[in-house]
Amino acid sequence: MTMVLSHFRDQFIAECKKRHCLRLVIQIYQKLILLLFQHQYDTMKIIDEYEIIAAKLNVKHLLEDAVIGYENLLEFVCLHHTTGYFIEDDKIAFVFCIWKDEIIKKYLSEDKFDSAINLHYKMIRFLEQYRLNINTEYDFREFTQRILQNYDDIAIIYQMKKNDFDQTMNIYQEQIEFMAKYQLETIQSLINTIILNCQQFAAAHQEQALEVYLKLANFIQKNRLEYLSHLSLACQEFNRLKLVSDKNQQYLDSSDDATNGNDLPNSWRIVDLKQRVFDYKEKTNYYFNNNELDKAIKVYRTELLPFLLENHGRDDEQMATCYKQIATLYYGENEKDARMALNYYQKAIDIYETQEDNFYTEHVFELNTNICRRYAGILFTCYNFMKTIFILLNDENSSKICQQKGIDIYEKHKDQFQFYGNLLTNTVTVEIRPFVELNY
Repeated sequence: MTMVLSHFRDQFIAECKKRHCLRLVIQIYQKLILLLFQHQYDTMKIIDEYEIIAAKLNVKHLLEDAVIGYENLLEFVCLHHTTGYFIEDDKIAFVFCIWKDEIIKKYLSEDKFDSAINLHYKMIRFLEQYRLNINTEYDFREFTQRILQNYDDIAIIYQMKKNDFDQTMNIYQEQIEFMAKYQLETIQSLINTIILNCQQFAAAHQEQALEVYLKLANFIQKNRLEYLSHLSLACQEFNRLKLVSDKNQQYLDSSDDATNGNDLPNSWRIVDLKQRVFDYKEKTNYYFNNNELDKAIKVYRTELLPFLLENHGRDDEQMATCYKQIATLYYGENEKDARMALNYYQKAIDIYETQEDNFYTEHVFELNTNICRRYAGILFTCYNFMKTIFILLNDENSSKICQQKGIDIYEKHKDQFQFYGNLLTNTVTVEIRPFVELNY
């Protein structure tokens, strides 16, 4: 039987290369394999034959055909389960290694970027179907890591090879939605990494920097969560808690009535946020019901409120930083560009000044020092740059207004700033102090 297969293998591959009819060839070869082994039904020999034919196609540089050959291998092993799925899992790892380290590399070397992207997506779709319908116990960590790595690789191809930043951001969004779907807790870390990657790319590709930051601002806005509604309720409950005189009184309801939209990508994250807030409140109730009022208050003061404040403040900072970077890119002596720069500096300022009544308050600054440092640092920087631009535009009055606003911010929050002197350039730089570490 082995001799028969060996004879037909080489003939099939030669015929395939000549006629480009692999799908029919593979179907015939599959039937031949099953026919020869149907009596003893040795699945390992059948698997070996699938591997051999796919490998030969790969060696002959029939890449699309080799991909089909390896797909047939995966289809066969998934139809013939083994105890513990050890053969299936092993063959998946083997095939994915071939696809990534050999076939995709060949695609990229030949500038066949779409073929490489399609093969990455093929791996993503296969893994999701495999874990959903075949091996529901497939290691979750390995499952998510493999899929996220494929998304990373696709994003790199779009960004570095195809120079398509629109699609790069779409892939980043798909990653966020995948993580939300499977309720992974590292979504914010991924968002932070994406922002850093975009900033690094913009720094290295100045000709695309404006496009990058405009798209990044939209990405950040799309993936923000609504912390303020939770914060408002938490502050009310915190104030009631401090005023409680009768410790037997039921002072709060741990259910959170804050409402949010349920559209992806944020629906799962919204559920997770509400659960985290609920957990903090349950912890507070536990202390309150055990007559430990000080500990109950401490949960609000050092855990729940700093958590909500920090996350909202971080999102504001990320948006404002994008606007500042866009303003910097417009910065120049051309009047039109100068006014565009002013416009984006004002957008960054508005993020903070429009919230001075309901978020950026002295009470909030006391609860979370980082909020004050972000607020003071960004406003101080923006007003100083605007002052310089107005000088270039010969608008002395506006320049003085911005200068005074910068001075007022510094005077009011001077304990949040520090100075760095450079003896070589004889300059002094004003910066905000490092952020404090929070333990929520």
